[in-house]
Amino acid sequence: MDCRDFKKLISRELDSEISDSDRKALGRHLETCIECRDFKAALARTFSVHRGLRDVEAPPSIVPAVITAVACEEPVRSVPWWRRIAVPAAAALVLIAGALTGNYLVGAFVTTNGEATAETLELDYFEEYPPGSVGEVLIAAAEGGNGNE
Repeated sequence: MDCRDFKKLISRELDSEISDSDRKALGRHLETCIECRDFKAALARTFSVHRGLRDVEAPPSIVPAVITAVACEEPVRSVPWWRRIAVPAAAALVLIAGALTGNYLVGAFVTTNGEATAETLELDYFEEYPPGSVGEVLIAAAEGGNGNE
């Protein structure tokens, strides 16, 4: 037996529900096991506090009130199996559709002969410093030009 079994025996002993042979085995174990001795002391204190409490009788109206409250509660509904599958499946479809759309757009806007995207779309703003931008003027000024060339 291990400590878990002896702790169950301790509880049974405090309830006076233990056989003599189990009581002897428990006594031998408690001589060597500090953890179980501490457990027995703590449980014995709990039992003594519990025994010291006086019995309180519940008011007669409490039983019908509890039964009514329990009967009025809605039962917990479980999620149907198809919903547990549908949500992740829909998320996967959206992810795949996005990847396929992105792949299509890359193929549509980037030519196969090596032209850059800016040249394919004929957009100047893909350049590092588009014509007429502050960056173009600053670079030209730093190189000694006036930026209007």
